[in-house]
Amino acid sequence: MPFPTPSHGVISAARCAALVAATLLLIPSAAAANRPHGPRWLGEQNREGSQDRQDGPDQQGGPPMPPPFMNLKGSVQDRTIGPLRLGEVYRGIDTDKGASLHNVTITGIDARSLQRSGIRIRGDAIGVRIQNFHLQMDPVPQTSPNLPSGIAIGVGQNISISDGTISGFQMVRVPGKYTNGDGIASERTVDGLSITNVSSTDNSDGGFDLKSQNTKLDGLTSERNGRNYRLWGTVDAGTLTSSDPRDAHIWVGQGADIHIRHLIASSSTDAPLIKIGGPSRITIDRCTLHLQPGTQIVGEHAEEAEVHLGPGCSR
Repeated sequence: MPFPTPSHGVISAARCAALVAATLLLIPSAAAANRPHGPRWLGEQNREGSQDRQDGPDQQGGPPMPPPFMNLKGSVQDRTIGPLRLGEVYRGIDTDKGASLHNVTITGIDARSLQRSGIRIRGDAIGVRIQNFHLQMDPVPQTSPNLPSGIAIGVGQNISISDGTISGFQMVRVPGKYTNGDGIASERTVDGLSITNVSSTDNSDGGFDLKSQNTKLDGLTSERNGRNYRLWGTVDAGTLTSSDPRDAHIWVGQGADIHIRHLIASSSTDAPLIKIGGPSRITIDRCTLHLQPGTQIVGEHAEEAEVHLGPGCSR
């Protein structure tokens, strides 16, 4: 069944059930049958509900979480999903852990007032492209154990994310507990992730929180996040722009190997340019900095890392 692609208007949670019911009764026209479309099971998850409690390992027990607007199941190959506008849903597009996504393009997703996340990719994902998107969370922060994120890539190979904006994925701050909430997050089981021309703003943890291997970044902007770039794996980056983080412009995780050709950083706070989270290596070829007087260039645990800084990245 063709996936509906409304040309205008925003689909709210209240309209989801009616849209799904109507979709299940549609007989596609010849023109519609030739359009790029998504999976025929749109709305199937709405009947079954979801037991997922967080973007990491699922927790057992507890009440079912609200369903996503669309859940990708089974084998999905050579498909284009979108464009689509929606609002006031728990999660926009989700993927079953057992799904297989090969050569899938998700494009033109404009999702606002999301309660949990915009897009989550799991299962066997190869050659997935996410492009031309705007993802914005509801102004009300989430509470544990629901970890909000704009885009979460749990597993996959050769994944690309381009030309989009993400904002406002936040959790309630609890004293003594780490505050999650990322713009884009990737796990260690992701190999070959490319992110270009994306901005991530006003998230409570990382603008880009990336554990993936063989990660390529360019043309990114990260503003007013907890840590604008939280990098754990192997990263080769072109130009990264960072403004006004609460904790650090660049946070480097243990074992990371990072190369940035040009870092542009400005701040009205005293957040360090670089924070080190363990033995690692970071090379920045050149910097354009507009930081507050006295700002640390390399903050905590600097002695644990191999740091190479080029012109403009003065200590």
